[in-house]
Amino acid sequence: MPYTSVQEMTVVENTFSAQYGHTSGGFITYTTKSGTDQFHGNVYNFFTNDKLDAGNFFFTNKIPNKKLPLTQDNWGAAIGGQFRRLPSGAKRSGS
Repeated sequence: MPYTSVQEMTVVENTFSAQYGHTSGGFITYTTKSGTDQFHGNVYNFFTNDKLDAGNFFFTNKIPNKKLPLTQDNWGAAIGGQFRRLPSGAKRSGS
């Protein structure tokens, strides 16, 4: 699920109601945004690089500026728009 389509995120830890069934531990529920009549979209990039990070505080005396290698470049896209429902009683084509 693209992050742009999430309206609300809830973390349920313990003492949850019976609607969630028998579950140990916790879980996360997501609520998506409602639709629109216009087509829209976006492109995003989550960029992380070890050259942008500070050195580790605990390694300053032993290994100066030792950083763990980390490079992530995650691209994504999301599109949305009008959702047309079939009239009641209509059959889908191809089925």
